[in-house]
Amino acid sequence: MASQVRALIDQEVRHGTRDLRASYLSNKYHLRSPLVQRILSDLAAEGALEPRYVLLCSGPNQRFDPDREFKDLREIPHYPITCTRCGDEYLPSEENVLVHFVPTESYLDAVSHEQ
Repeated sequence: MASQVRALIDQEVRHGTRDLRASYLSNKYHLRSPLVQRILSDLAAEGALEPRYVLLCSGPNQRFDPDREFKDLREIPHYPITCTRCGDEYLPSEENVLVHFVPTESYLDAVSHEQ
């Protein structure tokens, strides 16, 4: 099953998908989300994908809009910040962080030659 998921990810990247999320792939291909997340994480560990962490605004209005993106979880502040979209002040928390993956140039090269 893991090789089939990798093949689907390769296909998505070949067709131009540059924002890979476990939820998107799971829904599109009717796969178990934890499996897809594991494969995406494995590809990141291999250097094929780079993780990105999107912080959702959790201010008083509870809009949960994407506020900022980070390349490393350690970059996310542990103090109150002001949302760049709505102006609410909020304290970033782990439950309001979404992870997605971006293909590296070498991975893009590799999958484009597999056609």
